[in-house]
Amino acid sequence: MAERKLYNLNNIKELKLFTEEITVNDKDTGEEKTVRTVNSAEIVTIIAYMIGMDDETMEQYYKHHYENLLDNLRADRNATIIRYLCRIRTALYKNFLVIDNRLVNDILNLDSMEYFNAKEINKLYSWGIYVTQPNYWSDKYSEHINTLIDKNIDGCKRLFPEQLNFDYIRDLFVVPNYSKKSVLKDEYDKYKANINLYPFQLYIHWDPEDYGNLLYSNHKFLEILYKQHGELFLDSHKFKDASDNTKQNIYDFIHDSKKVVMVV
Repeated sequence: MAERKLYNLNNIKELKLFTEEITVNDKDTGEEKTVRTVNSAEIVTIIAYMIGMDDETMEQYYKHHYENLLDNLRADRNATIIRYLCRIRTALYKNFLVIDNRLVNDILNLDSMEYFNAKEINKLYSWGIYVTQPNYWSDKYSEHINTLIDKNIDGCKRLFPEQLNFDYIRDLFVVPNYSKKSVLKDEYDKYKANINLYPFQLYIHWDPEDYGNLLYSNHKFLEILYKQHGELFLDSHKFKDASDNTKQNIYDFIHDSKKVVMVV
C-alpha cells in the first residue's frame, strides 16, 4: 500500500506554498525512493505580483496553474501594499521629467495624473499609507516611495519559504542608502538606460543583465538572485519542478495504488 504525504514549506497565513514528498517503488530495482517536487513558478508569481506586473500579463503567464495563488495575493494586504507602491515608483521613473513639470507648473498631484492609478493611491490611504504629499517634486517623491516600501516590505517575509534568504528578496525592493544624495538619481539613470533589461520594464533594485525572462521559473530566478549577491544557489532541488519522467512515475504510482493518503 502506497502512502502520499504533503508537507507545508512554511507557516504562512494567507498563502500556502507546498512541497510534495512521495514514496515510490523504483521500477528497475524495486526499492522505495522519495521524490520531492515544488511547482516551478510559485515564488516568481509572488515576485511578479509584488513588483507590479499588470493584471493582463499575470493572467497570461500564471493564471492557468496559479489562479488560487493569484486570488490569495490580491486579498493579501501586505503584498498589495508593496504592489501598489512599486507600480507608483515604476510610473514615476518612466515619466520622471514630465511628472516633475506637472507637479511644479500645473499644480497637480500624483492622484490627478494619468500615469498613476488613483484608486490604488486611495486604497493605500485607507490603509494608512500616505502617498501624496504637498509641495513634492519628483525627486522628493522618489525618496518618499522608497521610504514607504522600506517600511512595509518586511510584512511580506512570511510569503516566502524560510530557507530562502529574505534579505536578497528585500534587496529587490529597497534601494540601499536611498536617502543619501545621488543614490536614487543613479538608480533612475541606470533604469532609464537599461529599461528593457528590467522584467517587463518594471523597476527593481538589481544590476541589469540580459537573462531573458527573469520571472519564468523559481529555479532561474533564484539562481540569478543569488548570483547578484555573489553566491551560488545550492537548494535548487527544493524549488525546481520535477522532470516529466518523475511526474509520470508519480502519476503511475497514484493510478496503481489501492489507497492514497494525503496529510497536511
